[in-house]
Amino acid sequence: MAKFLDPTSANGGTGGFYSTNLIRALASPYPGWGQIQMYTSNGESHYEALQSQFNKRVGKNFFFGSNFTYSKTLAFSRDQFTADKLLENIASGTRPFAANINVGYALPNGSKLWKNKFSEVVADGWHVESVMTFYFGTPMSISCSANGAPIGYWTGTPTGGLPFRCEQTGPLWLPSGTTPGQAGSTAPANLWYRFDAASFSLPPVNSLGIGNEQPTVTYGPGVENVDLTVYKQFRILEGKLLEFRFEAYNALNHFNPSNPNTSLSLNYSNGANTNSSFGTITSAALPARHGVMSVRFTF
Repeated sequence: MAKFLDPTSANGGTGGFYSTNLIRALASPYPGWGQIQMYTSNGESHYEALQSQFNKRVGKNFFFGSNFTYSKTLAFSRDQFTADKLLENIASGTRPFAANINVGYALPNGSKLWKNKFSEVVADGWHVESVMTFYFGTPMSISCSANGAPIGYWTGTPTGGLPFRCEQTGPLWLPSGTTPGQAGSTAPANLWYRFDAASFSLPPVNSLGIGNEQPTVTYGPGVENVDLTVYKQFRILEGKLLEFRFEAYNALNHFNPSNPNTSLSLNYSNGANTNSSFGTITSAALPARHGVMSVRFTF
């Protein structure tokens, strides 16, 4: 902590040092306070949605339920140097469309066709249930980093922090029919997004690092998933139930890709992208089909 010499010490006074906090208190109603922050970091989020659902039960054996959501969440963290609207973005987890469907069916007892103890044990008490989900993709943006930049090159580092965004100078997509090989990528065609790396560059020197690229330029792959459950119940005694259950997750073994790599590593001197994985999908959003068998005893 910086200190200032007490001027009375030169005139035979008590001498000593004054704390800078005490000096600051002369112009403040809060004696002894330290550094006073003149800005704050906070943010806002705004969610709007259209939600609907439809449920139907048919007799004692069949039920159907569904819901649909059309939504958007806008969010931003305030910055002392930048206008709020420039920071506003669609929140990372937003899926504009989401639909869920669930069905359940209690199969008619097979013992009705052949009534005996064996058929009751084997053919009665079967149930089939399924949950289906269909989600739109999540928002994506293209990020830029400088490779080989000189010392002192700014990347959104002034006090308070600034977003560092690419400068977009052309279309997002390469022409239809462009293959990964033509774009210098080794990714399979079904695991590659036709992003045009040449359409992005480092932001201009006088931009404070905020290029003209929109925070959300497109959306990633959606999700389609079906979970299936088959189970059978045995009534052992009054109030006691034994259940054998088989559950298959991603029962159709549908491949749901994650978002592709959207990070550009641009050479500072010539602007060339050095990230060979740009535009490539490298993982799955959901695991492949797998099953679980379980036994449950209720009493």
